[in-house]
Amino acid sequence: MPAIVKPSKISATFQPHAIEGGNILTVSSYLLFDISTPYNLLTEQALWPMVAEQMPDGGIFDKGQLKPRAEMIIAGHALAPNHQPVTGLKVTARFGDRVKRLAVFGNRFWQSTDRGVEISAPEPFDKMPISELRAFGGQGHGLNPKGKGHKTRHLIEAGLDAPLPNIEDANRLILTPEDIPPPTHFGPLGQDNPQRLKLAGTYDMHWRDHVSPRRPDDYNPLFHFDAPEDQRFASYLSGGEPFSVTGMSRTGRPVEGTLPSFRMRGFIHRPDEDGLTEMAMVCDTVTLFPNVEKAVLTFRGITKCKDRFGDDIGSILLAVEHGSVEARPPEYYHRVFQLRSDPEDGYKHALSDFQLMPDTDPEQRQARRQARLAQARAERETFIENANWLTAKTLQDQGLPAELLPPTAAGAADDIPLVGLPTAEELASGDFDLAELIDDIERVESSLTQRAEDEFTRAELTMQALEDKLPDEVRGLLPEQRLTNNKSLADYPDFELDPDIQAALEGDIPVPGDLKHAVNEALAELETLGDTSDIDTRVSEALDAAFNPETKPDETLAKQCALGRARALRLPEGSLLYPIRLELEQNNLADLSLPDFAEDVGSALPDDLRQITDIDVSDLPVNANDADLDLDLPAQMPDSFGPQKVDKTLLASQTAHAMKSASGLIAKLNPSLVDADPGDPLLNLISSLENVPSVGPDETDLSMEETVRRGCQDLMSSLEESEEDLETILSAGRQKSPEAMFPLEPYLPEAARQIGTMVGEKLAGGHDFKGADLAGLDLRGLDFSGKDLSGTFFEQADLRGALFTDCRLDGAVFTSARLEEADFSGCALTGTNFSGAYLRSARFSAARLADCMITQADLSGVTAHGAILSQLTLLDCKLDFADFSGAHINGLTVIKGAGLCLRFCNAQLDQVVFLDLNLSEADFSCARLNRAAFTKVQAIDADFSRAYLTEAGFHGQCNLTGARFEAVKAADASWNDVLLEEALFLRADCNNCLFNKCNMQSVDGRAASFKQARFLLSDLKYSDFCAADFFAASLTQCDVRLASLRHSNLYAADFMDAKLTSCDLTNANMANSNIARPHGQLVQ
Repeated sequence: MPAIVKPSKISATFQPHAIEGGNILTVSSYLLFDISTPYNLLTEQALWPMVAEQMPDGGIFDKGQLKPRAEMIIAGHALAPNHQPVTGLKVTARFGDRVKRLAVFGNRFWQSTDRGVEISAPEPFDKMPISELRAFGGQGHGLNPKGKGHKTRHLIEAGLDAPLPNIEDANRLILTPEDIPPPTHFGPLGQDNPQRLKLAGTYDMHWRDHVSPRRPDDYNPLFHFDAPEDQRFASYLSGGEPFSVTGMSRTGRPVEGTLPSFRMRGFIHRPDEDGLTEMAMVCDTVTLFPNVEKAVLTFRGITKCKDRFGDDIGSILLAVEHGSVEARPPEYYHRVFQLRSDPEDGYKHALSDFQLMPDTDPEQRQARRQARLAQARAERETFIENANWLTAKTLQDQGLPAELLPPTAAGAADDIPLVGLPTAEELASGDFDLAELIDDIERVESSLTQRAEDEFTRAELTMQALEDKLPDEVRGLLPEQRLTNNKSLADYPDFELDPDIQAALEGDIPVPGDLKHAVNEALAELETLGDTSDIDTRVSEALDAAFNPETKPDETLAKQCALGRARALRLPEGSLLYPIRLELEQNNLADLSLPDFAEDVGSALPDDLRQITDIDVSDLPVNANDADLDLDLPAQMPDSFGPQKVDKTLLASQTAHAMKSASGLIAKLNPSLVDADPGDPLLNLISSLENVPSVGPDETDLSMEETVRRGCQDLMSSLEESEEDLETILSAGRQKSPEAMFPLEPYLPEAARQIGTMVGEKLAGGHDFKGADLAGLDLRGLDFSGKDLSGTFFEQADLRGALFTDCRLDGAVFTSARLEEADFSGCALTGTNFSGAYLRSARFSAARLADCMITQADLSGVTAHGAILSQLTLLDCKLDFADFSGAHINGLTVIKGAGLCLRFCNAQLDQVVFLDLNLSEADFSCARLNRAAFTKVQAIDADFSRAYLTEAGFHGQCNLTGARFEAVKAADASWNDVLLEEALFLRADCNNCLFNKCNMQSVDGRAASFKQARFLLSDLKYSDFCAADFFAASLTQCDVRLASLRHSNLYAADFMDAKLTSCDLTNANMANSNIARPHGQLVQ
């Protein structure tokens, strides 16, 4: 079957048929566009759903055959304007200088009355299909047996109401029961239309014996016309033809436009040829859809082929050009085909629609690329600025000056290539170069990889320089694995250490005594430790104790227990922002009672006291220890200082004076820390103290105490809002994350156990843990049965053997949790996150699992009898020996992973997908599979016995060797390019099924039913189909050599081009069957 290379805005089909001396392949291509913007083509995804919806009364959109001349079809309904029902409408179609007028009525009848036979009043209608079913005709009518209105007089004489057609020629309306007008409509004509059948040729014994599979000798190509004769033209369409349709729009206005001028290019590539062969393409049909104001241009071309199905043609390439510009040379399309078929880089060009669409000015394309790169550069700069701001804000929130943020080197990211992402409009139109985009991304990846390698190499060289200085007892504890290999190190022969590191390594590095003692103890116990992880833990603890003596295990345990308890019980202390809140509450100036003199530091203080604040920096001692801080305050202090308004001008002046004095004090007492470098953080801090902003004008009527209190209240309010937002965001993230996000710091085993014990005690006491955070805890064996645990977090918790029977766990999170042998029977599990969880032998019987995506979970041995699963995605999960017998499943997708011996016995599976996983020995016996897709699965010895397969499909080189389909009931199922060797189809019912390019050697199909099944290009050698029913089946081009068809029913079976050497046909019913002989002779 040829592959089709095309842009997304061209739809395509092809049909082969036999001719004398060979075969012809007809290629059809379709362009969908809005009538208002005819040069703005729409994608293939928009075409087929629209066609299925708009074709009236089940009409066929296109039959895929070249027409002798062009024609116009108008598909749709006559529409009442603004949805106001009407009894009649006039529908007018104009195309060029042609005009066709229809009168459309609601349902009417000839009725016998006192005044004679009269036409009843038309029934109001909102829309009326315009098709041959509504036109004049009826049973026995020679032109339109599907219509209505024929033999009116017979019905009236029988005392019945006689229907009239809904669609009439506006220039020739029916006035009497005897009127017999020709049927009129806009098409398409049915395949069984009597006028068409006259052109189909004669299919008699002569045709069967001497002409088949070619068309009859008297076949007339006019048979391919779908439109009525008055809608056919003298030649093919070239574009620029005006048209309009009235009466088929809700607006009541005409739907009008002009056909665009497009040129379709078609090329054929044969595997045994190097180049492409062009075939002429003509536009033979325009189909208007006025109801949705769209239209389709249909182009067709033909080419000869050797194989009856066109398999000697490797690819068909289709492209569209503007008809008003010069055609591209064929060499251009040769290059495009080579790019798209390249084994290494072809994927880069697979979606580059612009290569096969009307040409765009190269300068315009380059300008758009430069604009995209400029946008990428601006977004990068904005990202860097935002990152720097966020870091500075974090330092500020921690009480540190933003000046401590290391300055970002100018142009630090300039050597990283930019990626010019296409705009939304370009993505929608397909007018962008995917290969160019992929190359940009690969350059960025290469640049970042090189950067990482450079940094690892520098780190390794630094590590080696450090190792040379370390004592032997420490060097032996360093990891043996290097950060990079010797080849990478060889790329840096002139590497030099950082000067600061070089200076630090000049002398010997002393080893603390605590470290020596700890290392010796650890090494002495190595022989008694049985597990490598224990050795690592003990050595790590020894090093941590040596270098962090201030950290005590008991303190860590107590802190973790307190934090875990608070998060489990949803106490305020468990909040992530609690430390900040605690700090603010402990230092909340809003609760302080300021002394009266603080209300006016300028006017309330006496002059002699104010002079004390006027400190001359030059008089300060150089050494802090020499400073005399025992100030002799004047005895004349005021008796009281009443609350006063702040003199803001004076306050600002004195604040600046005080900050300047403070900065001088810092510089005087710490001269060794102040560097002359303008970028020095401490110098910048001093500068910031000297430039404290003055009080804002909106605060002039507030006292100082009130100003401070209000500021603190605003801060606490903002913190509470941030706290709520943070918890909401984190909860949503944890529910969707494929990896565990909490606990932020793993609990010590003892802490996890103690908190878990507390949870068990609270649980026994009836505590509600709904929405609680139990991440990382040891909860083994706890009984949560019947509890509402919606939104509860169990990430990385140890829940082995826990009971959750009949729990409500909607939105709960079990990411990376240990759930071996846990019981979830009867649970509600909508939106539950089990990604990365260990669920070996867990029980889910009668559970309801919905709207979940589970990634890399271990579901081996899970039992889910009678479970209800909907919209569930399992990505790279282990399902070996899992049992879903009796489950009701709707919307299951299983991608990769493993499903050895997976069981779905008696299960109901609707809309399920199994993609790229091992299903060997899986059991689907007695299951009902509706619209199930198996793609690239390894299902060796799988069991589908007595299963019901409705629209199920096995595709993509599935391996079903030895699979059992005994007594299976398959309706419209398909096996496409599947290995079915030694499969069992004993008494199987596979009527109307497809077996395409399947290896069915040694299949056991005894007493099976394959009525009207299609075995195309399949290999049935050595198979046993004794007493099988192949009524009207097609075994075209199949290999049936050495197969057994004895006692089988082969009535009307088609063995065209089949290989039948040594096939056992003993007592087979071969009436009306066709068998091709090597020299073209046909025998019955």
